[in-house]
Amino acid sequence: MDGLNAKVAGFGGVAKGHGLYGAGGSLTMPLGFRYGLQIDGIAASADTEALGDVTVAGVPAHLFWRDPSAGLFGLYGHYLHGDIFSGADVFAGAFEGALYLGRFTIEGIAGAQGGKADLGALGDVNFDTRFIDVAQLAYYPIDDLKISIGHSYLFGTNSLLLGAEQGLPTGHGTMAALFVDGGVAEGGDATVLGGLRLYIGQSDKTLIRRHREDDPPIASPVLWAVIAWVRREIHDR
Repeated sequence: MDGLNAKVAGFGGVAKGHGLYGAGGSLTMPLGFRYGLQIDGIAASADTEALGDVTVAGVPAHLFWRDPSAGLFGLYGHYLHGDIFSGADVFAGAFEGALYLGRFTIEGIAGAQGGKADLGALGDVNFDTRFIDVAQLAYYPIDDLKISIGHSYLFGTNSLLLGAEQGLPTGHGTMAALFVDGGVAEGGDATVLGGLRLYIGQSDKTLIRRHREDDPPIASPVLWAVIAWVRREIHDR
């Protein structure tokens, strides 16, 4: 990592037949000796049948060691808050890792997640503590194009993940990127999201170099956790 860098993104789409849109961003800083710290933020709003518009916000963090020629290893955690009932909170902690194999990248997280919901006069109800994982295999056919396939297990549900991102160099250390992410959960519930991402770094780089030298692209766990929560914990009520 050659210095402080960041990215911001906006997205919109459909989750289980309902509108979902939001925005997110990341700030990554070098800590020396190949260590780095990344703080993410995300907020999303969903249209639900039972509860109307519901907002979920999350703050993930990554503490990692990385060799851009080999891979990454670190610790991951996130906190989510949803404005359902009188408020609901979800916490997660996990290990994360990546292997860089030429134009292929294997990356993901694995850990545990739990939380609670405030039901007002009825008191608090704890969510079951569950194993979670988000993993993907990514391929870069050219330096500014990434395509991926993966798997997630969040809130007790398995999902197939698909994605693509096209980088568009804009100069002065920045890059715009168009992305689309899709997921199909057990039972056939589908999610499709698309959006625009802006990378802000210290120098001009290709997409594959930004993913391996600047902020790690392993920000998807919190996004898919938000989607899984909206799809299962909110829509199914």
